[in-house]
Amino acid sequence: MLRNIIQIAVILALAFGGGIWSVRAMLERAVRPGSVTVSAWTAYPVAGTPAADPYTKAHIARNGELPLGAGEGLTFAATKDSAGDAITGNCSYRIEGQMPASRLWTLHAEGFRRGQTPVEGLPDALHSRRVLYGPDGGVRVLASAAAQPDNWLAIPSEGPLSLVLTFYDTELASGSRAYEAEMPQILKVGCDG
Repeated sequence: MLRNIIQIAVILALAFGGGIWSVRAMLERAVRPGSVTVSAWTAYPVAGTPAADPYTKAHIARNGELPLGAGEGLTFAATKDSAGDAITGNCSYRIEGQMPASRLWTLHAEGFRRGQTPVEGLPDALHSRRVLYGPDGGVRVLASAAAQPDNWLAIPSEGPLSLVLTFYDTELASGSRAYEAEMPQILKVGCDG
């Protein structure tokens, strides 16, 4: 009898532990169900709609996010550069290319460590009305912990990072158009150490 109770307790512990581990693994993943990946950028077009999958809803609730609705815009995030290497604070990156049509876009970096921010007063976010455009209408932004000329995005000097590019009032928000978007490239310029 005691043997049966111990076996049942072990089986239940394994079942609950495995279930908790699998949910946590899905929430930590960079790419979840319903994602749209274009180049190095990943978006979740249905994140702010009732059609979002349970893992995306749990991820949103856990992180305290407020996703944009289907008609409001679309947020893309990149944890790797265009070559497939992880984006880190000890490297500098050039984000360049055409931006998809939108009323407004914003770009900022997020550190995975809580409270990780660049130095106060530095440009830690950019938007479409405050950047210099090239003759072809493209954008060139230098993301670095060290000051850079032209369009500079200050990033934390260490640890893994995510670049977040949000488009407001854009046709990409319909989801089906997001696959067709031409997104800017993320090119590693160099690293310290």
